[in-house]
Amino acid sequence: MKAFVSLWIVAALGCGDDLAAMRDSGTFERDAGTSARDSGGPSDTGVIERDAGSAARDSGPATGSAGCGESGRTGAWQQDLGERRGFFVSVPEGYDSSRPHRLYIAVHGTGWSGEMIRPYYDIEEVPGGGDELFIYPDRDPSRSNLETTGEAADEDLAYFDEMMEWVTSRYCIDTSRIFAMGHSGGGNWVTFLSCHRGDVLRAVVPTGTGGAWWYSGLGPGDVSGCRGPVPALVVHGRMDSIIPYDPWGLETLDYFRTLNGCGEGTGAILEGTDCALMAGCTESYDCSHDELTPFNDGHQIPSWHRAGVMSWLRSF
Repeated sequence: MKAFVSLWIVAALGCGDDLAAMRDSGTFERDAGTSARDSGGPSDTGVIERDAGSAARDSGPATGSAGCGESGRTGAWQQDLGERRGFFVSVPEGYDSSRPHRLYIAVHGTGWSGEMIRPYYDIEEVPGGGDELFIYPDRDPSRSNLETTGEAADEDLAYFDEMMEWVTSRYCIDTSRIFAMGHSGGGNWVTFLSCHRGDVLRAVVPTGTGGAWWYSGLGPGDVSGCRGPVPALVVHGRMDSIIPYDPWGLETLDYFRTLNGCGEGTGAILEGTDCALMAGCTESYDCSHDELTPFNDGHQIPSWHRAGVMSWLRSF
């Protein structure tokens, strides 16, 4: 119990520096003229058109990766990737290389590491799982976060691709069911990935993020360089004192409405959460909430996050 309480204290202090860190690094500059990577756009108008009654992605059968049939290490460990950094990996003891597994990527906030954030999310033991692997990325040690602008964003996109190559070539991954979630600075990167790697990710859960339109390659109302749409639970506390809901949470919601072809209103509530279905599209939710969360800052993940997020992701 003492270790768990200490983790929450570190969460509040570490993630509490997100806003200042982004300002200091220039992340808050809205430079829409630079693109982290020219991925080609799905729409010349910058708005992805979808049939509002259709699902963002067909459930479909599992698609096994090149690593199917390969024997892989099980357990949890820090995996090196190149000279500068790696990521934390968790593979179930009962891993079966003949069956494609879901992959969850969980991203840390300012100043943290993948191993540190693992117990904060605490998603691996949520009942109802099965064929699931987990990866917790690490920031470059010279920076406070995984980045979303400029040359650093290019490097971190390349790092993401290297992680995907590593895991899909060594393990049997269902390449149609790769998911990403991130809190605070990690949520910023997950939102960024939803654009630039939207063809890789099945669904995303950004929480307490710093907005979206100022990321590399994006401008107000413009998603023409994105590879989406990507179903999303967009989680942000209205009383967030670290990354204020207005404007940053609202800006993130606007981005996902544009990316996924949603309207302004909301509909049915996702069971067990504070998430309301965005109007005019499917599988995207406005998860704005009024929970103060630990330390009364409104910034930490809400109490329903662990079970609610995993239940939704497992529905794909």
